[in-house]
Amino acid sequence: MASSMASLTGKRIEQSDQALADFGLEDPSTAVTLRLSDGQTYTLSLGDETPVDNMRYVQVEGVSAIYTVDAFALEELSQPADTFMDRTLWSVEEDDVTSIALTWGDEEIQIARDGDEWKVNGKQLSTEQAGAIFSQMNAVTAQGLPVEAMPDGSDFQLTIETEEGAETWTGARKEDRLFVQKEGGEWIYPVVPADIDQLIEDVHSVREQKEGEREGKDHD
Repeated sequence: MASSMASLTGKRIEQSDQALADFGLEDPSTAVTLRLSDGQTYTLSLGDETPVDNMRYVQVEGVSAIYTVDAFALEELSQPADTFMDRTLWSVEEDDVTSIALTWGDEEIQIARDGDEWKVNGKQLSTEQAGAIFSQMNAVTAQGLPVEAMPDGSDFQLTIETEEGAETWTGARKEDRLFVQKEGGEWIYPVVPADIDQLIEDVHSVREQKEGEREGKDHD
């Protein structure tokens, strides 16, 4: 986003006696603030589109001049704030993880490395099946900007252990969202509970598949 702002170029227009409202800049629909490393800030207000040429009126806060800028170049800046955020929560890498403990309501899942393979709640898994579970875990992402306060309750806990240490996430459910926070972390992120439900369902499905394979071999 910062690179998009830095590359913008515009053409200054003659305003004559026209008011900011004539350009959609009296109460702009979008304002973007860029903060530089030295602490300086610049706010760019985006107004209406021009009648022709697919341009848009813009104004820098504190500057009376109005410019026209290519509307296509401004599309990225007009997106909701959470468009630009990194939605990744945790990263589960098969080569690094030694164990995972997940609690979600009444469900408890324990995944642990067993030599070259894995066990989930004591049942053997293949490397491929474990990889599928890890992929689903990584597919759980933040679904919006961080919130200021964690709801009451304790509905979720995820501990990921690696050779280098462990990280733990806790969470509480409120209405149609689960809010999670890394232990010692600052941010509280909203998550769709159905994504956790799907993860649990996938774990059970993999276990049942493995047990079915084992029973088939016994009958052979």
